[in-house]
Amino acid sequence: MASKLKIIPLGGLGEIGKNLTVYEYGKDMFLVDCGMGFPDQDLYGVDMVIPDISYLKANKNRIRGMVITHGHEDHIGAIPYVLKQLDMPIYATPLTAAIIELKLEEHDLLYHTQIFTKKPGDRFKLGCFEIEFIHTNHSIADSVALAIKTPIGTVIHTGDFKIDLTPIQGGMIDLPRLGQLGNEGVLALLSDSTNVERPGYCASEARVIDCFDELFKDCNKSIIVTTFASNVHRLQQIINVAAKDKRKVGITGRSMENVMRVATELGYVDIPDGVMMDMSQIGSLPRSKTVIICTGSQGEPMSALHRMAFSEHKQVTIDAGDRVIISASAIPGNEKSISRIINELYRKGAEVIYDKLEGLHVSGHACQEELKMMQALTKPKYFIPVHGEQRHLQKHAALARQMGMNPKNILIADTGSVIECTPKTCKLAGTVPAGKILVDGTGVGDVGSGTYFNAIDVFAAYDMTIDDVSPVYQSFGDSTESLKDGKIDAAFLCAGAPTPAVTELAASKTVYMIGFDDAHMEKLLASCPWYAKLVLPAGTYTGFDEDCATITVKATLVCRADLDDDTAYTIVKTIMESKDDIAALHEKGNSIDLTFATEGIAVPFAAGAAKYFAENGITVETAG
Repeated sequence: MASKLKIIPLGGLGEIGKNLTVYEYGKDMFLVDCGMGFPDQDLYGVDMVIPDISYLKANKNRIRGMVITHGHEDHIGAIPYVLKQLDMPIYATPLTAAIIELKLEEHDLLYHTQIFTKKPGDRFKLGCFEIEFIHTNHSIADSVALAIKTPIGTVIHTGDFKIDLTPIQGGMIDLPRLGQLGNEGVLALLSDSTNVERPGYCASEARVIDCFDELFKDCNKSIIVTTFASNVHRLQQIINVAAKDKRKVGITGRSMENVMRVATELGYVDIPDGVMMDMSQIGSLPRSKTVIICTGSQGEPMSALHRMAFSEHKQVTIDAGDRVIISASAIPGNEKSISRIINELYRKGAEVIYDKLEGLHVSGHACQEELKMMQALTKPKYFIPVHGEQRHLQKHAALARQMGMNPKNILIADTGSVIECTPKTCKLAGTVPAGKILVDGTGVGDVGSGTYFNAIDVFAAYDMTIDDVSPVYQSFGDSTESLKDGKIDAAFLCAGAPTPAVTELAASKTVYMIGFDDAHMEKLLASCPWYAKLVLPAGTYTGFDEDCATITVKATLVCRADLDDDTAYTIVKTIMESKDDIAALHEKGNSIDLTFATEGIAVPFAAGAAKYFAENGITVETAG
């Protein structure tokens, strides 16, 4: 019997971000994209979320490579973490490859990874698959769709796309090639669903330059612009308008500096002579003659804009009348962080202009009429909407039905679904392990791995081991669902209380909190001083009528041994004396306390940190 084509999304369906799709036929498989997602609010302390790759690890000998559609984080952000566990070559366009190389260099993986650069129109083999890159338009240069020729037919995987009739660079999406493939016969289309709720067409990137023109010409103070570092077309427009206005341009923020460097080297950004100026010198110019392009469009705590707003940037200060332009839309979940920066900028007297007010950002994703055009050109036998939450997938399916597609040939899948195709059929055929892996800093483990070790410590205090239970590793949200459905008996959760996942569960089910008695609490703290006692008060959750004694996990700020004393002192002083500001962002800020911060720490303190504590009457152990 002939093999069947399997399409397995390990991320990106029913969610925004974390895009990873597996194509499998016979003994061959390859990956399309390998992205990160943003953590839910209940995952306090988690930096990012990446796909569960258990299925890939179980089939590692069959993987022929990884093919990347473009260089956005939701499509490349998980690559270093996957490559630490699986070795495979990467295929990408020049700019995408360069951005990936920057990322791999940070993780010491660059010289251990083969990266093959391909251009639109190029075709290459991965086992029994032949992949063709097709030029598309998006909010980053060098984006491509994929024509995947399999033994049973051609699949088109659009990646993120729009149809821009007046692109800044690179020309229009290759509609003729898509139409040609449609005439030859397309077995299945997997298409971007992000903007399916928006009627009409997505606005052209060229529209943004008119806004910059207006905002630059009537400003007699410094102009600070933040946008996505990867949007090199936007960077080019900012530079062009600055040159026209006879302003010098400075770049600040590591990712912005890195992308600008590689984009310039590859010819994606053309910088007029004499426009760029080193940040160390830009302060010597009149403020009316400067433009600063920086990171921070999503409110990132360590970004250049954040540091400017809170007077922590070494080279840039915000003066009254300075114009700050946020040329980006907020990624869901980042609104609060962005709002905090905007408010602080206003407090300093800056004029803040953002897309909600001025239309300074256009989307990179196709709207309804463009999605219809993709469907009409490719004429797929089967349609699988991807890249979106459940409502996006459902509405994209409805759009396909409106165009006359047979509802039986439209499949709505979930992350972990196995889509099984033959020349005459396409159906859902089971699932594979899939879910979320939580990443804290540069370390990664199985879902709940940090909680796993917390559980081991707790078990030990009760003279138990992990072998005394049947552990299931899954996210907080999945754990509460499993409790609700009776699939598990109990769950260890490590998160700030109240945790939304538990709040939701307690609203529909009776929740029992298992606390510590004094004897076992003392035993645990004696052997594991990095924990501390915590009492959850009655009323924390619905039906929670009594106080519950539990433990809290201390977060330890670790620094390099050669960190200078002044910096260490300043960091500790800032944290300890900003309790109210931190608490305003998360209630755990109320736990900041001199004694709490110095007890139960298993590593020596930096000398600068010790100096601050000594000034406050507390002696701590240092490395010296």
